[in-house]
Amino acid sequence: MFLRFTLALCLLAAPIFCQRDFLTAAEVDQIRLIQEPNERLLLYLSFAKQRVELISQAVAQAKPGASKFVHDLLEDYTKIIEAMDTVSDDALR
Repeated sequence: MFLRFTLALCLLAAPIFCQRDFLTAAEVDQIRLIQEPNERLLLYLSFAKQRVELISQAVAQAKPGASKFVHDLLEDYTKIIEAMDTVSDDALR
């Protein structure tokens, strides 16, 4: 019984460890340097625009495997928008 529980727990936890970062290391460094909420929002906005441009380029080129790349970029974009929402909420407190 314990073995089954442990196995089930490992299978459920596996996706958590496989999540990739939505920002590059350089972008994370830039965010760490900027503490002012409005400036941070502008920085996140520039990252979001970069993702949109990359999506446009990937769709225009229509290379094999582009759908996975576009999917990942859309996930990144969504997480960037969520980060912007968090910054906005925190600034209002």
